[in-house]
Amino acid sequence: MSKSLPILLYHHVSPGRAITPQVFEDQLRWLKEQKIQALSLEKCADRLTSRSVDEKRCCAITFDDGYLDNWVYAFPLLEKYRMKAAIFVITDRAEEGAERPRSTQGGTVPDTAHHEREPGSFLNWAEMKAMRASGLVEIGSHSCSHKGFRRDAAWNIPRELHDSKQQIERRLGSRCDWLAWPWGDYDAAAVQTARVVGYQGSLTTQVGANCPGDSPYYLKRMDVKHPSLDWFSKRYALFENTPLVTMYGMVYGWDRKVKSQIRRLW
Repeated sequence: MSKSLPILLYHHVSPGRAITPQVFEDQLRWLKEQKIQALSLEKCADRLTSRSVDEKRCCAITFDDGYLDNWVYAFPLLEKYRMKAAIFVITDRAEEGAERPRSTQGGTVPDTAHHEREPGSFLNWAEMKAMRASGLVEIGSHSCSHKGFRRDAAWNIPRELHDSKQQIERRLGSRCDWLAWPWGDYDAAAVQTARVVGYQGSLTTQVGANCPGDSPYYLKRMDVKHPSLDWFSKRYALFENTPLVTMYGMVYGWDRKVKSQIRRLW
């Protein structure tokens, strides 16, 4: 059986967060030392839809929400290690203005632990354009407003998916083919909407395997939230092991699901 293709999920890379710039660099260095290639999402889809077995070790690196620290701290390290990544932005929160200094230029970010979603905390279009032009970073949609349709009945899924895609393509002058579902909320009808709008695939927050023959519209991810490199290497090995991560995905979060059902009954 072929290895599963791990897709790593980050949000912040910032001092004061679990994933500091040093932690992120240690993880990228480990991937390099293990000869694991970070693929673009298009290459990931090619690998999955080809149905052929490729034993080369590969992964994808993704960031959700589009925080400023992705530019200040993460991007210089992606450049240093020549690693590809995808950043999924909430277009209503994308900012205007010129490129702000990166860490290599003395750049800093607001205190994201206490002011995470305030103005000045998100990427602006100039920064997204510069990262896109590097050839290392692709910009995808995380919807316009980041509403989850299971949490907010007023969420207009076709408009959110269409308008965010169109705005990214207009502002960056390049295609936006990928979507990450806000809050991980999706169902078969929502996925069909993404297909109709023109996305080539979508990413979930589900835990499980990504293997040849799998649909690119149901990509599963490994949430990177622990600073230990030992944790990272062991978790990566789990997400690369197709039968183990498949079983893990079946039981992951079962305790929360049971508690949720009990609350509904009572």
